[in-house]
Order: sequence, then structure tokens, then C-alpha cells
Amino acid sequence: MSDSMSLARRAVACRGWRWMPGMETTTGHIVGHDDILSDVGPGAALPRLDAPPTLGCLLALVRESHNDPSASCAEWMGGTHFGGWAVTTGDRSIGTFATEAEALVAALAEAP
Repeated sequence: MSDSMSLARRAVACRGWRWMPGMETTTGHIVGHDDILSDVGPGAALPRLDAPPTLGCLLALVRESHNDPSASCAEWMGGTHFGGWAVTTGDRSIGTFATEAEALVAALAEAP
């Protein structure tokens, strides 16, 4: 299983996960308002975590799950070198990760 598929499975396993309109699946389906993908069996549909609309929805889920409308995900620069991606909620930063998707999934997984 590729790392991206593993990360997608981790995302849908989070308590705060739900499909949102605009998200894209790994099979190219764009989620609409009437889709019921969350009612499909676990793993039957996985999010494409490199699709910009999916990343935006994932950030919205992080904000909702942490009850923090100002939560953000940004590329962190450590000195003159790339440091990674981090999610900030309130006054705390959640890790540094190689990709934006990894940072957002980690933040969703850590939601109370």
C-alpha cells in the first residue's frame, strides 16, 4: 500500500472525518451535496489528499474538530532550511510533517 493510500485510510478513520462537497476521491469522483460516501463501508472510498479542494475541506474539519476557527496549516521554515508543515491551533503547534496533508491528518487525529 502506498504512503498516500495509508494516509488516506488514516484520515477517514479519524473521529472528526466526514465527506464534504468538493472533496475528490482517489478514483476521481468529486463529492456532491447529495453523496453519502460516509455511509459506504470503511475504505470503500478514500480521499485524494493532494487535491486542493480536499485539503481545504480537511482544514475545515480540523478547525471544526478542534473548535478553533483560526486553526491554520503553514509551511514552516527552520532557519534557511525547509522545516516541514505544521498546524497551529490556539497557542500550540502540531508537529512538523513533510506534506500539508500529513500535517492536517495528524491534527485531525489529535482532535479532542
